[in-house]
Amino acid sequence: HKLTQKYRQENKQLNCIQKDIVIGSLLGDGHIDKRLDQPIFIISHAENQKDYLFWKYNIMKDFFNSPPKYYPQKEKYFKQNGYVCQPFYRISSRIHNCFIKYREMKVVELMNNLNELSFSICMLDDGYRGESNWDLCVAA
Repeated sequence: HKLTQKYRQENKQLNCIQKDIVIGSLLGDGHIDKRLDQPIFIISHAENQKDYLFWKYNIMKDFFNSPPKYYPQKEKYFKQNGYVCQPFYRISSRIHNCFIKYREMKVVELMNNLNELSFSICMLDDGYRGESNWDLCVAA
């Protein structure tokens, strides 16, 4: 029946809600691997956002091999300076070519594709409640 991993990689498509999760996460705490032949969607969240990550996983689980994995706190080094990496959960998808389109989008293109759900995901990933309003932290 041609139901191989290669067939799945080339033909599996995102539904509307899954597209919103990808777009919102790419503007937030997710990314797609940059290796040309490895379009893998990866999301990481801090330990206190475990339930939120499992919500994303449950909607997109047909793209993943396994549920989110826990990574405990550990010390890392960057240019001889040590820092503590807080505990977090991470999921990595299988290789699916449908992610290539989103990996190639510039930030402005992702923003032009925002709707209510994808914007909410972006805010839940990188936003926080200030004194009188919501603020969004974004990379330079």
